[in-house]
Amino acid sequence: MEGLIALDLDGTVIHGSQPISPTYARYLENKVKAGFKLLFISGRTATWMIKQLEGLKCHYDIAAQNGADLIKMPEKEVVYSESLNPDLISKAKALIDHPFVVYTGFKEGDAVYWNPSNIEPGLRDYLTRRKNSFKENWIEKEAPPKITALKWIGPKEKIENIAKTVNEELNLHVSPIKDPFDPHYYVAQATSPLANKGEALKRYKKLMNIKGVTLAAGDDLNDLSMLEAADIKIAIHSAPEALKKISDIVAEDLIDGVEQGLYLIRPISTVGVLIVSHQNRLLFARSHKWYHKWVIPGGKVDPGETLEQTAYREVKEETGLTIEDVRFAKTCESIYSPEFFKTRHFVMHDFVAKLAKGCEEKDVVLNEEAQEYGWFTYEEAIKLDLISPGKEILNWWNSARHHWF
Repeated sequence: MEGLIALDLDGTVIHGSQPISPTYARYLENKVKAGFKLLFISGRTATWMIKQLEGLKCHYDIAAQNGADLIKMPEKEVVYSESLNPDLISKAKALIDHPFVVYTGFKEGDAVYWNPSNIEPGLRDYLTRRKNSFKENWIEKEAPPKITALKWIGPKEKIENIAKTVNEELNLHVSPIKDPFDPHYYVAQATSPLANKGEALKRYKKLMNIKGVTLAAGDDLNDLSMLEAADIKIAIHSAPEALKKISDIVAEDLIDGVEQGLYLIRPISTVGVLIVSHQNRLLFARSHKWYHKWVIPGGKVDPGETLEQTAYREVKEETGLTIEDVRFAKTCESIYSPEFFKTRHFVMHDFVAKLAKGCEEKDVVLNEEAQEYGWFTYEEAIKLDLISPGKEILNWWNSARHHWF
């Protein structure tokens, strides 16, 4: 199966300073064997990411420092790089009364520049323990001309205020997140507006000509843009509410999330019913799930249910109507169509049915699936903003209606 799995690292794949676990490594290796591409997108440096992923014995690529560096593996080839204007260092010092460190990119060795003498002892001690734990190369001198990110670390409220100021005054991309070294501290990592996880994902898909469905999983606010750029959005259970709100899945862990995502993109059998009234008019409804286009009543086939049983049930649930003389018409497919509000593969079994005796056009009672309905002649219906499968069944009806009933 073609597709892409895009993953945050901290809190999603690994925890703290621990490398990828053998369980996750074997699981992801099997997904690559099945045809998926694998991309890790992290706020961390490429050097650190590569070290943590040494136990993964399959092909993968990485987008480091929120996508500032896009690196093709295993060649370690930088295929895209986004840097900051070094003048931002002096501007940030003048604007914000809190020390920061300066990160460079993979080509510059992922070195980190800082001045410990300007940092109060408590925070200096914390940063020293942090850099030693992560084994980053911190250098006590002025930063070079080519820099990748500015990073502030401190208490949550302080860092959130800094992030707001940096975003508004310096026009950089920044999302405050919990520090993976110690969640009692927060991090505001500022990169170019073009270096965020969502842009990194879109850029990678274009550069690598990725086909199929993209699943993305993350656990913090800097993963928001990445999930928004994916077809299937997975939030780990510890994620903030803003991330959970946009997600298709809130998962216990990485494996649970990806497996649920794969279940969502499997082919789903549905039934649609083109209802013909006593006046030979056809029922269509406008549905928010199809971005307010016009559709025929229908829905998913329940376990143990025949297609015809589904037709009767769905019509009753969605319109309040009773139908009779239900006849199979045709099958079509909607495969990850942008017309639908979620990424789904539908196998659509369409039926044609008469409005039952005793029911009238005015008896329609819509449920929450639709917001508006109408009865139309073929000539009127063909002018509606129909979904593609709706056009198919309508055209089929036009060719068959003279001998159908």
